[in-house]
Amino acid sequence: MTRPLARTEIVQVIGDMRRDPASTFHTEDVARDLGTSPSNFIYAFKQATGVSPLRFRAALRIERAKLLLLATARSVTDVCFEVGYNSVGTFTRTFSAMVGLAPSRLRELARERPDGDLSGLPEASFYAPPNEQDATSVELSVIELGGSTPIIVAGLFHEAVPAGWPIHGRLALGERSLRLLWPECIGRVSLLVAGLSAPPKHGFWMPDFDGVSVYAQCLRRNARSRRASVAVEARLRRLRETDPPVVVALPLLITAQSHDRRVTHNPPQHRSFPHVPGY
Repeated sequence: MTRPLARTEIVQVIGDMRRDPASTFHTEDVARDLGTSPSNFIYAFKQATGVSPLRFRAALRIERAKLLLLATARSVTDVCFEVGYNSVGTFTRTFSAMVGLAPSRLRELARERPDGDLSGLPEASFYAPPNEQDATSVELSVIELGGSTPIIVAGLFHEAVPAGWPIHGRLALGERSLRLLWPECIGRVSLLVAGLSAPPKHGFWMPDFDGVSVYAQCLRRNARSRRASVAVEARLRRLRETDPPVVVALPLLITAQSHDRRVTHNPPQHRSFPHVPGY
């Protein structure tokens, strides 16, 4: 027998996840404890967060892994096991897909390029910005939440959880009007806009998201008509308990911002999340 789940119940589950993302998590067990079916629990969780419970937990684990890699000298293997993975290969694939860089490469670049500038590196040459002639212009008007927000980052992504290299990205200092390119060949994108109330204490590799305000929206294209531009009023709000962690490496958005030309070789294909059983 199933019953509707209250938002407070989902928030409680998320709170347990956040306290110990490395712990085991079985959808069937959680659903049984809540007195509902697994399918009903997954549906309610997606309604509250936009993603599945397993995807949310994966983002929490990778968020923790990023912190350990950048703030400690622990090996990739030690970090892998500490955040709950039993296989270094699975951990590395998941981390690379979600963050956009392999664990060891993230640590290396954070030390070598603390300002987040990837220009001249192989990673930067792989990124190919959308062709303006074959894209819809997403015109953003960012409305701040309260006081001054000196740094605005925005990106279009393939996944509901912003992950990996963005389709297109921007970083603005003091600007509130931004423009992103949405390729015609992509029918749906996830838009993330984040405002940082102060420059990150530890740089863009490991920002403190406690003072961040966000705006998120899924954009879907009408296949029967082509629109040259889409206007979006991005009204920032505080992060909620139900918001998945922002795990993408922000320097990737800086790199996307700096590219005003197309690369001549083929960029890597979009890498989605590795398959998670039960997702």
